Parts: sequence; structure tokens; C-alpha cells
Amino acid sequence: MGFFTDIEMEKAKDIITFGLLESAKSLEVFIKLEIRLDFGDDFSISENLSNKNITAKSDEVYLLTSELIGEIKGTSYLILSKEEVKSIMASVYPNNEFTEEKYIKKSNALVLETDNIITAGVMKNLANIFNYRTYGGVPQLNIVNHNEAVRIISEGTKKDDYVFFKAILSSKTGNIKADFIWLLDKAFVEAVKKVSKNRKISLTS
Repeated sequence: MGFFTDIEMEKAKDIITFGLLESAKSLEVFIKLEIRLDFGDDFSISENLSNKNITAKSDEVYLLTSELIGEIKGTSYLILSKEEVKSIMASVYPNNEFTEEKYIKKSNALVLETDNIITAGVMKNLANIFNYRTYGGVPQLNIVNHNEAVRIISEGTKKDDYVFFKAILSSKTGNIKADFIWLLDKAFVEAVKKVSKNRKISLTS
């Protein structure tokens, strides 16, 4: 993209990838499933997110929204289908039969914590690498249909001077392939440019 050189784009990819890997490790322990968090078939950072980038899911979806706070601002969106939530529930609570009311409470709490773990992991890594004070806020859950999820995300992407990337939360054993969409302000772009000047920067710093 025009705002990154090739070197800066590779640095951005490395930084985000490391945060996703660390989040996946924490999430695996929590939901007891083998988890991958990566970019799927490709990686791009864009100033325009197309609705086509949001995977269509049948029935209602769990849309989790976290505001990103501090020196890097933005929003993250995690989209899970009902079947994907069932898979996570079955892994965390095997051989448990819940009433409908208790299932709703347990599943809602579970997906909120799932989102919190991932967002916190990525934001912690950005804070460490960039030496910024930045973190994810408390996630919010909306259970909506696909079109409404697209509308909510599209409204969020109308903010000025933001860039976007999409990761995939997947688990072959849990039959999960969920979109994880990030909206970051230009402070992220400037931070990547700054650290790209130092080729030897450690991702674990």
C-alpha cells in the first residue's frame, strides 16, 4: 500500500503475526482446542475494507467488538457462527448439559473471554514493540444476522485515517474458521515506520 514501503509492510506483518501467535497459545489453554491465528491465504493492510472481506455465515452470528484504547486507537471485530460457538462450548464443557438459559449465559461469557484473550495478546505485543501505552477495552457482544454484522462493521470503518487488516481464527479439530477484523489508526502506521528503521528490533522486547 502507498503508506508502507515493502520493508515496512514486512515489519508490520511480523509484528502482528507475533502478537497473533502469542494470543493463540493463551487461547489454546483456555478453550482446550488446537488454535491457529493467522492471515489465511494472504496478508494486506488497506485503507478500505470491502464487505466481501467479511465471510458470510448462515443463521445468527456472535459479533464481538473491542475498542482499542491508548496511543494506538481503533476497533477489533471477532465474528463467530453459532456452530463455532457450540464447538468451543463442547471443548470447554464436555459432557455437560445446560438448560437453555444457562447455555446462553455460559456461551456469552465464553466468547467474550475468547475475544478478550486474543485482543489483549495482540495489543500487549504492540505496546511492547512500539513502547506505547495501548490496550483493548472490555469487549461487547451482539448476536445478529450476517447483514447486521456487516452494517455494524461498515459503520466502524467510516472513521477517518484508519487502516484495516483481517486475521483468521481457525481450529480443524473444532471446525472453526472465524473472521477477526482490525481497525487501527495512523499511529500504528507511524509506529511501524519508526521501528522499521531499526532492522534489529526484537519482537520479544
